[in-house]
Amino acid sequence: MRSNLGKRVNTLSEIRNRHGLPFNGGKGGGMIDGTALGGFPEYLAKQEAVLIGTVENEQLESDVAYYLHARGELALGEYDRSEERFIPKRTVESDSSIMSDTVQALLESGVEVTLSPIGEALNDAARLSGDDVLGKKQAHVYALREIYGFSRGEAATVLNISPSTVDSQLYSARDRKNSAESFVDTLDEIVSEMN
Repeated sequence: MRSNLGKRVNTLSEIRNRHGLPFNGGKGGGMIDGTALGGFPEYLAKQEAVLIGTVENEQLESDVAYYLHARGELALGEYDRSEERFIPKRTVESDSSIMSDTVQALLESGVEVTLSPIGEALNDAARLSGDDVLGKKQAHVYALREIYGFSRGEAATVLNISPSTVDSQLYSARDRKNSAESFVDTLDEIVSEMN
Protein backbone atom coordinates (compact mmCIF):
# COMPACT_ATOMS: atom_id res chain seq x y z
CA MET A 1 0.00 0.00 0.00
CA ARG A 2 1.32 3.46 -0.93
CA SER A 3 1.99 5.73 2.00
CA ASN A 4 0.86 8.89 0.19
CA LEU A 5 -2.51 7.48 -0.92
CA GLY A 6 -5.25 10.00 -0.26
CA LYS A 7 -2.89 12.86 0.52
CA ARG A 8 -3.53 16.04 -1.40
CA VAL A 9 -0.58 17.72 -3.10
CA ASN A 10 -1.04 21.45 -2.56
CA THR A 11 1.61 23.07 -4.69
CA LEU A 12 3.66 22.46 -7.79
CA SER A 13 6.79 22.64 -5.67
CA GLU A 14 5.62 19.61 -3.67
CA ILE A 15 5.24 17.69 -6.92
CA ARG A 16 8.66 18.86 -8.08
CA ASN A 17 10.24 17.90 -4.74
CA ARG A 18 8.60 14.49 -4.71
CA HIS A 19 9.89 13.68 -8.19
CA GLY A 20 13.22 15.50 -7.95
CA LEU A 21 12.33 17.94 -10.74
CA PRO A 22 13.97 21.35 -11.13
CA PHE A 23 12.04 24.53 -10.37
CA ASN A 24 11.83 25.62 -13.98
CA GLY A 25 8.12 25.31 -14.68
CA GLY A 26 8.60 22.23 -16.82
CA LYS A 27 9.81 21.57 -20.33
CA GLY A 28 10.60 24.50 -22.55
CA GLY A 29 11.38 26.83 -19.68
CA GLY A 30 14.48 27.92 -17.91
CA MET A 31 15.34 28.23 -14.30
CA ILE A 32 14.71 31.63 -12.80
CA ASP A 33 18.14 31.98 -11.35
CA GLY A 34 18.82 35.62 -12.04
CA THR A 35 19.11 38.53 -9.69
CA ALA A 36 17.65 42.02 -9.71
CA LEU A 37 17.68 45.23 -7.70
CA GLY A 38 21.13 44.98 -6.22
CA GLY A 39 21.62 41.25 -6.29
CA PHE A 40 18.43 39.85 -4.77
CA PRO A 41 17.43 36.46 -6.25
CA GLU A 42 14.38 36.70 -8.48
CA TYR A 43 13.10 33.35 -7.23
CA LEU A 44 13.75 31.41 -4.02
CA ALA A 45 12.71 27.84 -4.78
CA LYS A 46 12.74 26.52 -1.21
CA GLN A 47 10.47 29.33 -0.06
CA GLU A 48 8.41 29.59 -3.27
CA ALA A 49 9.18 33.31 -3.11
CA VAL A 50 9.14 35.66 -6.10
CA LEU A 51 11.01 39.00 -5.96
CA ILE A 52 8.57 41.89 -6.39
CA GLY A 53 10.79 44.82 -5.48
CA THR A 54 12.44 46.87 -2.78
CA VAL A 55 10.81 49.31 -0.39
CA GLU A 56 12.34 52.16 1.57
CA ASN A 57 11.14 51.83 5.17
CA GLU A 58 10.64 54.43 7.89
CA GLN A 59 14.30 54.18 8.99
CA LEU A 60 15.38 54.98 5.40
CA GLU A 61 16.62 51.43 4.96
CA SER A 62 15.57 49.14 2.16
CA ASP A 63 13.34 46.16 2.73
CA VAL A 64 12.96 43.56 0.05
CA ALA A 65 9.46 42.50 -1.07
CA TYR A 66 8.78 38.88 -2.03
CA TYR A 67 5.47 37.25 -2.94
CA LEU A 68 5.22 34.02 -0.93
CA HIS A 69 3.15 31.43 -2.79
CA ALA A 70 2.79 29.13 0.23
CA ARG A 71 1.19 31.97 2.21
CA GLY A 72 -0.52 33.74 -0.69
CA GLU A 73 0.79 37.11 0.39
CA LEU A 74 3.35 39.79 -0.28
CA ALA A 75 5.84 40.19 2.55
CA LEU A 76 8.50 42.76 3.34
CA GLY A 77 11.69 41.77 5.09
CA GLU A 78 15.37 41.02 4.73
CA TYR A 79 17.32 38.73 2.46
CA ASP A 80 19.96 36.76 4.37
CA ARG A 81 22.76 36.30 1.84
CA SER A 82 24.71 33.84 4.01
CA GLU A 83 21.74 31.47 4.31
CA GLU A 84 20.25 32.42 0.93
CA ARG A 85 16.77 32.93 2.33
CA PHE A 86 14.17 35.63 2.77
CA ILE A 87 13.20 36.60 6.32
CA PRO A 88 9.72 38.17 6.33
CA LYS A 89 9.10 40.96 8.87
CA ARG A 90 5.62 42.12 7.89
CA THR A 91 3.02 41.60 5.21
CA VAL A 92 1.34 44.01 2.84
CA GLU A 93 -2.35 44.34 3.58
CA SER A 94 -4.44 43.35 0.59
CA ASP A 95 -8.03 42.24 0.11
CA SER A 96 -6.78 39.56 -2.28
CA SER A 97 -4.01 36.99 -2.54
CA ILE A 98 -3.80 37.43 -6.32
CA MET A 99 -0.25 38.46 -7.17
CA SER A 100 -1.08 41.58 -9.19
CA ASP A 101 -3.54 42.75 -6.52
CA THR A 102 -0.85 42.49 -3.84
CA VAL A 103 1.55 44.50 -6.01
CA GLN A 104 -1.14 47.17 -6.41
CA ALA A 105 -1.67 47.21 -2.63
CA LEU A 106 2.07 47.72 -2.14
CA LEU A 107 2.19 50.57 -4.66
CA GLU A 108 -0.86 52.23 -3.06
CA SER A 109 0.54 51.92 0.49
CA GLY A 110 2.38 55.25 0.28
CA VAL A 111 5.93 53.88 0.55
CA GLU A 112 8.67 54.34 -2.02
CA VAL A 113 8.81 51.17 -4.14
CA THR A 114 11.25 50.04 -6.82
CA LEU A 115 9.77 47.12 -8.74
CA SER A 116 11.73 44.18 -10.13
CA PRO A 117 11.02 43.10 -13.73
CA ILE A 118 8.54 40.54 -12.34
CA GLY A 119 6.95 43.25 -10.19
CA GLU A 120 6.66 45.50 -13.26
CA ALA A 121 5.01 42.70 -15.23
CA LEU A 122 2.51 42.07 -12.42
CA ASN A 123 1.77 45.80 -12.19
CA ASP A 124 1.03 45.82 -15.92
CA ALA A 125 -1.11 42.69 -15.47
CA ALA A 126 -3.22 44.58 -12.92
CA ARG A 127 -3.78 47.31 -15.49
CA LEU A 128 -4.75 44.75 -18.15
CA SER A 129 -7.26 43.07 -15.87
CA GLY A 130 -8.51 46.28 -14.25
CA ASP A 131 -11.07 47.15 -16.91
CA ASP A 132 -11.94 43.52 -17.61
CA VAL A 133 -9.79 43.64 -20.73
CA LEU A 134 -8.41 40.27 -19.66
CA GLY A 135 -9.09 37.91 -16.78
CA LYS A 136 -6.52 37.99 -13.96
CA LYS A 137 -4.74 34.75 -14.94
CA GLN A 138 -4.76 35.74 -18.60
CA ALA A 139 -3.34 39.16 -17.72
CA HIS A 140 -0.56 37.66 -15.58
CA VAL A 141 0.50 35.25 -18.30
CA TYR A 142 0.15 37.79 -21.11
CA ALA A 143 2.25 40.40 -19.29
CA LEU A 144 5.00 37.95 -18.37
CA ARG A 145 5.18 36.19 -21.75
CA GLU A 146 4.18 38.76 -24.38
CA ILE A 147 5.27 42.06 -22.82
CA TYR A 148 8.28 41.06 -20.70
CA GLY A 149 9.51 38.04 -22.67
CA PHE A 150 9.60 35.43 -19.90
CA SER A 151 9.74 31.86 -21.14
CA ARG A 152 6.87 29.43 -20.71
CA GLY A 153 8.64 27.72 -17.83
CA GLU A 154 9.64 30.96 -16.14
CA ALA A 155 6.07 32.24 -16.26
CA ALA A 156 4.86 28.93 -14.81
CA THR A 157 7.38 29.19 -11.98
CA VAL A 158 6.59 32.84 -11.20
CA LEU A 159 2.86 32.16 -11.10
CA ASN A 160 3.14 28.69 -9.50
CA ILE A 161 1.03 27.12 -12.24
CA SER A 162 1.68 24.36 -14.74
CA PRO A 163 3.22 25.11 -18.14
CA SER A 164 0.03 23.83 -19.80
CA THR A 165 -1.97 26.41 -17.82
CA VAL A 166 0.43 29.08 -19.10
CA ASP A 167 -0.29 27.87 -22.64
CA SER A 168 -4.07 27.86 -22.24
CA GLN A 169 -4.19 31.28 -20.54
CA LEU A 170 -1.92 32.79 -23.18
CA TYR A 171 -4.09 31.31 -25.95
CA SER A 172 -7.22 32.80 -24.33
CA ALA A 173 -5.54 36.19 -23.87
CA ARG A 174 -4.37 36.28 -27.49
CA ASP A 175 -7.86 35.24 -28.64
CA ARG A 176 -9.45 38.12 -26.68
CA LYS A 177 -6.88 40.54 -28.10
CA ASN A 178 -7.51 39.34 -31.66
CA SER A 179 -11.29 39.60 -31.19
CA ALA A 180 -10.94 43.16 -29.89
CA GLU A 181 -8.70 44.14 -32.81
CA SER A 182 -11.17 42.60 -35.26
CA PHE A 183 -14.04 44.52 -33.64
CA VAL A 184 -12.14 47.82 -33.90
CA ASP A 185 -11.25 47.14 -37.55
CA THR A 186 -14.88 46.35 -38.39
CA LEU A 187 -16.08 49.45 -36.56
CA ASP A 188 -13.53 51.61 -38.43
CA GLU A 189 -14.75 50.19 -41.77
CA ILE A 190 -18.38 50.92 -40.95
CA VAL A 191 -17.61 54.48 -39.82
CA SER A 192 -15.49 55.18 -42.91
CA GLU A 193 -18.32 53.91 -45.17
CA MET A 194 -20.74 56.26 -43.41
CA ASN A 195 -18.59 59.30 -44.15
